[in-house]
Amino acid sequence: MPHKLPYKQYLEQKLRRHVERQFTRLYPQDASRVSEATEAVLAGTSRQQALIWMGDPPLDRPFSVAVPAAWQPSWVDVLSDFRERPGTHALHDAGAYYLLDVSSAVVASAVLAREASTLDVLDMCASPGGKAIYTYRAHRPNNLIANEVLSPRHRALRANLARCKVPASVTKIDASHIAERYPTGFDLILVDASCSGQSLVARGIEAPGAFQDFRITQDVGRQRRILANVQASVRPGGWLVYSTCTYSREENEGNLQWFLRRFANFQPVPIPHLAGFQSTVTELPCARIEPQMGTGAGGFVAVLARS
Repeated sequence: MPHKLPYKQYLEQKLRRHVERQFTRLYPQDASRVSEATEAVLAGTSRQQALIWMGDPPLDRPFSVAVPAAWQPSWVDVLSDFRERPGTHALHDAGAYYLLDVSSAVVASAVLAREASTLDVLDMCASPGGKAIYTYRAHRPNNLIANEVLSPRHRALRANLARCKVPASVTKIDASHIAERYPTGFDLILVDASCSGQSLVARGIEAPGAFQDFRITQDVGRQRRILANVQASVRPGGWLVYSTCTYSREENEGNLQWFLRRFANFQPVPIPHLAGFQSTVTELPCARIEPQMGTGAGGFVAVLARS
């Protein structure tokens, strides 16, 4: 039977049902968390931004910033007023900082748990460049490869790396050919996988199908293919950092559990400074962020060490 509501209202109610169902699956015994998470996503107001300073932050900040949290290094600021527009400031154009959604900055901070050393790093799904830039700022790796298989996304990736003066090689290599192209492997591989992008809705951005099962299933298949291919290129003692900007168990904790069952030579690594974000969906060490937490739109990250 055709719906009788105005089309916009119908779409809003349909989205509400999908979001509520998603969180009910995650927290079947916690109705209040389901309600809080649902309302936070649908509000579309989780627009906090973080500044990744490429050098020492100025003592006289040009923007209003929040009191630093446990996950923040000294060179990351969180804006306390989302109405400010740091992307239009002259310091931005000069490459003094890179802008990230706050939850993306939290997720990227997982690399801080690795001791600083001379590293060879691959960012497998690099565009538009945030995770590669954060990792460069954190570790100044000896060799940084920013890989992106989608040609239309190379322009933004190259522009951001150049603006922030990050020396990285930009490549376009499918995951199935990484081991062949780089036989000696990497100390650190980042897989910020293409996902259903459910956190975009929390930021007020339309993301058609983000909460629908068919989309999640498609993305899980793609994510597992990438992980299965690149794991062989992690050197013994090296790390594979897996992250998304979505909420679904299947794309996050589900993929983590699947990976550990299939690749016994990897172990999950606790991330001490992200202990406050420990997922309650699994006992495995990993961090989950949702918009009702007040730390950005949302995301997930897990660190896997190869023995």
